[in-house]
Order: sequence, then C-alpha cells, then structure tokens
Amino acid sequence: MMTGGPMKYAALLLFLAAACASPEAEQPYNAYGEAFDAMAAVPVEAVLAERDTYLDGHVTVEGTVHAVCQMEGCWLMLRSHDGEDLRVDVARTEEGEYAFTVPLDISGRRAVARGWLSDGSLSEAHAHHMAQEGGAATRLALSADGVMVASG
Repeated sequence: MMTGGPMKYAALLLFLAAACASPEAEQPYNAYGEAFDAMAAVPVEAVLAERDTYLDGHVTVEGTVHAVCQMEGCWLMLRSHDGEDLRVDVARTEEGEYAFTVPLDISGRRAVARGWLSDGSLSEAHAHHMAQEGGAATRLALSADGVMVASG
C-alpha cells in the first residue's frame, strides 16, 4: 500500500533526478589546472542563451566535449544540445606557457570548465592554430583556469 500520495513520490523522483544530473554524481572526474567546485556549474546551453548575463565574468560551465586540440590539448569545444559550441581555451601563465593541457582523447565526455568568459575573438596566431585543428569560430570563449573531465 502506498502512503504519502503522488506528490511525495514526484518530489522524490525530482530529488533523485537532480542528484543524478550533478557532474560529480555521474562518474569520477579528472582535474586539470586549478581545483574548483563543479557543483556551481551552469549548463553550456544556459551560458549561450543568456550570453549577456555571463559575458565578461567568471563562470563555471558544463557540457559535452565536441572537439579537442589534437596538437597540444590547449583548447576544447563544449557543444550545446542545439549544436552550438563554446570554445574553452586553456589559460596561459605570465610566461606565456599553457597553465595546463587536457588529454587529446576526451571528445564525447562530460566536462566542467571554470574561467573568464569573453566574446569569441581570436588573435591571428590563435585563429591560424584553430583552423589547422578544425576548430570553428565561436560567439563566446572561456579562458579556463581549470577543467574537470569525466573519466573514460
């Protein structure tokens, strides 16, 4: 016999769905760069849809890796459900070196990145590097100080 009514079970199902949707609940993540709290992540769809809310600010974003730099692991693309990409560039140190890199084989995995969100403008050198690797221009780019990628 069921007690508590349909609302109690609906609330339980919503709670379980939310718990399963969190980045840390899906599977273990490998961290690159600075450590951060993945629980604050905003879906890539929300960042792309509400661009002005997040632009020129620090944001933690979550999505599926669509492409990765195959030369050095210095950038990746997070794809939204409607096919739009957010470029995630690895931040550089004061010496101009990459602060970290990501593995080259992470396409298709869930990832969470934290960093500074700006328009998708590229330097000439960066645009050339992206073109060599098949990366596309994007409306927005995140200069990431940390990335967490779901384990294989």
